[in-house]
Amino acid sequence: MKKTHKIQLHILHRLLFSESLRYSQIKPYDMEGSQFKHHMNTLMSDNLVIKDKKGTYLLTSKGKEYANRMHTKSSRMKDQAKITTVLCCVNTKKRPHEYLIYTRKKNPFYGCQGFPTEKVWFGEAIYNAACRGLKEETSLKGKGNPVAVRHYTVFSPKGDLLEDKIMYVFKFENPQGKLQGNEEGVFEWVKSTDLRKKITRPLEEFWEIYALLSSGKGQITFKEHKHITDKF
Repeated sequence: MKKTHKIQLHILHRLLFSESLRYSQIKPYDMEGSQFKHHMNTLMSDNLVIKDKKGTYLLTSKGKEYANRMHTKSSRMKDQAKITTVLCCVNTKKRPHEYLIYTRKKNPFYGCQGFPTEKVWFGEAIYNAACRGLKEETSLKGKGNPVAVRHYTVFSPKGDLLEDKIMYVFKFENPQGKLQGNEEGVFEWVKSTDLRKKITRPLEEFWEIYALLSSGKGQITFKEHKHITDKF
């Protein structure tokens, strides 16, 4: 991730609280002009700041969205939680029911097992992200039903924050198509009676989500969990 220079943060912070400002209103009095101009030009090249016909500077739409992530008291950019979907496929035509399980072949959590996930991209509807993810990950299609929202913070045994993620859990009952995996994971249908034997290295959220799916409750639930793991 590209780190924003402190001078650029200063410029963004000043413009965040103004409609527009002149160069002299933004530049600190004791700062070298060439250094300040370099960082102003960088922000303009990145389409975060523009100079209008009056010669004043203002944030672009992209700049407003970016600067709005800033912690205004410290003038620092703040990391935000990742938003993702959990794709839970269940074959209810079989007895016992079968669940689509994948083994991750990428980091983090390499070699762990559970339900596949798909990120929600900027501007994308969450439901669309789930359906897109199902198609891209498995080549299957189906109608997803939201069943839960989970907020997970994942820590190392030493207490370091590794992940912060908000997960929207979708249940796809009897999805259609020919199952195909990809380089990110190996997929297989597993009978509910075989899950305890098959899942030897579960993703941290797996068993809680499985219990939710198998309970048959129709009400969407929200919970927050703190996980401590050495699998990351």
